[in-house]
Amino acid sequence: MSETTSVEPIFIVGVPRSGTTLLTSYLVSHQDIMSGPETQFFNKIGEDAGALGAALEEDNWPELAYDLMSSSLKLSNVNVLDLYQKSREDILSFLSSRKPSLGAMLESIVLPASDNSSSKRWLEKTPNHINHLDDIKTQYPSAKIILIHRDPRDSAASIAKLPWAPKSTIANALLVESWLSNTYSGFKNEKNCHIVSYERLILNTEIELKKVFSFLGEKYSPSILERKSAGDVTTEAEPWKKDVHQAIDTKHLALWKKRVPPPVLTQIESIMSACLSFYSYKQPVNNLTQKAQLIRVRKQDFVGLDDFAAVINKHKICLSNEQVNVSLFYVERGYKLAIIRKALKLKLFKKKKIIFVGQKLAFSKLLGDYLK
Repeated sequence: MSETTSVEPIFIVGVPRSGTTLLTSYLVSHQDIMSGPETQFFNKIGEDAGALGAALEEDNWPELAYDLMSSSLKLSNVNVLDLYQKSREDILSFLSSRKPSLGAMLESIVLPASDNSSSKRWLEKTPNHINHLDDIKTQYPSAKIILIHRDPRDSAASIAKLPWAPKSTIANALLVESWLSNTYSGFKNEKNCHIVSYERLILNTEIELKKVFSFLGEKYSPSILERKSAGDVTTEAEPWKKDVHQAIDTKHLALWKKRVPPPVLTQIESIMSACLSFYSYKQPVNNLTQKAQLIRVRKQDFVGLDDFAAVINKHKICLSNEQVNVSLFYVERGYKLAIIRKALKLKLFKKKKIIFVGQKLAFSKLLGDYLK
């Protein structure tokens, strides 16, 4: 563990819109656990490997570490250091007595500037830290990591509400599948890892919370159900989290049954079949036998892709994250030139079979097939 704390930190991870904020609101209502907004730390701190390497050099420490955190850590376009009310002086004072490390950098954010709460365990909740389980375990070998999962079909149908996400349930199903696949081995037979079902948490709240607090080695109290500290883990810049303050309602369960049209459901259940099986959700049988990698050019939104689900299904194609020999492009307004360039490269240099769906594209017959 990092030399900066003597308590076991807690990390909550999961797919966005799967209940991470709800679970955190319960945990921070315990008198000995503290938390704040998402830090996005492991997700963003290493995007510029050169800058991170320089920041961790002894001669540059801690000034470049502060500069890197200040410039790279954003939550809904708001500086994370500002959300934690940490000044430059606060960060430098904390880091100056620590050895250069990622762990020290993260703790300079999440630990209070004063020592008044030093005996409390700190909790960090950033859903997409699900993609950085190895980083967490490396920096904090004894940390407790909790994964909360929701029916993947509900997650895929809900993520489009987030400002950064594709506007397609199918595209988001691929995102959910890629993130949850990181947990198949990461949470298997790990004594410091615990899995929570969103559905069971909603239906049997107290039973599930007692399991969580037993895992953490903390005493459970019925007062935790009141979630009096829920406001500590949300910000005004995240309006999609406003319902965390509301009473628990079972109406949020299995929303996919009402929201997802049958052709789209066929596609996403095929995409996420491994997720559905691993987390014990009912897995329907379908006949989509050919895998095709969905190619995203630039920050493509995939607006309207779901409308072509029936066409894709008719050709027995299941979209995939895998680098298979078939690449499928969704031709979308504003991305045609980028799609042509990418398709040409894949065809000439990677020898990929190219398939198009969506708007008509000039020269498509020269590059591949257009699904009708």
